Amino acid sequence: MKITHVLITMMLGTLLVACDDSSNLTAQSKPIAHEHTYYVIAKNGLNIRDRPSLASNVLQKASYGEKIYTTHRYTDKHILTDNTDGKEQDLVGKWLKIKIEKPFLYYVFNPEADVGIEEKKEEGYIFDSFVVSHDEFVKDINKKIRKFKGLEDYQVAGKYENFYFQADIFGDGVSDDVIRVEDKANKVKIVILNNGQSNYYKFLDISDDFSRAEHFYKVNRGSQMFSNMEPVPEVTLDYDAMYLAFSEQCGGGFVYWKNNRFNWLDQE
Repeated sequence: MKITHVLITMMLGTLLVACDDSSNLTAQSKPIAHEHTYYVIAKNGLNIRDRPSLASNVLQKASYGEKIYTTHRYTDKHILTDNTDGKEQDLVGKWLKIKIEKPFLYYVFNPEADVGIEEKKEEGYIFDSFVVSHDEFVKDINKKIRKFKGLEDYQVAGKYENFYFQADIFGDGVSDDVIRVEDKANKVKIVILNNGQSNYYKFLDISDDFSRAEHFYKVNRGSQMFSNMEPVPEVTLDYDAMYLAFSEQCGGGFVYWKNNRFNWLDQE
């Protein structure tokens, strides 16, 4: 099996030095069926490319903690020299072929879109040195939770389809960890670890039912959040928010931090 060598940075997921684009696949490299779920661990996001090559175009970037669905793994291995924080280390990995789908919130903000027509599944490619399995990711997040005094009895509620994202919830310019957790009695809550302040966290003070909502997503800053149930003004923030909703119960809404409390915009 051929092994090639390039130099990249893990945090940015971008190429620093590559001679003759040695990350290209060889003619012998084959895509093997590989249907798995992974989570991104590149701190500043991971590039999703249109071909399995560092010289290819970047389609979009996957955020830290984002779930990735793969369909194939290529057989060639590559050695990547990571110089994050100025410390070089060699990483061995392979290209993965992944599915790219429109996020659920696309249809929330574009209610006129027909899912059957608009949902066109695309494909992209990532390097597997920057993703980990579900169990590995849950283990890493649990370590972070236990560093916060008062959260010793909580752990990630990893049985849920969506349980984690990063977002600047408190508007201080620092990305926070938004996590669905459960205590020893299996009571589910949503906690925000404020990475802008030492050992500061806050539970989302909403109905326990919504802590178990299937849809649990980051809402990007600048989005026009609205209620389709009440005649209230739209809300646009220069920091992030979140969206919680049930599929079958047709209930949920936008949750955002303002005036030192969480606020809610209902959605049916």
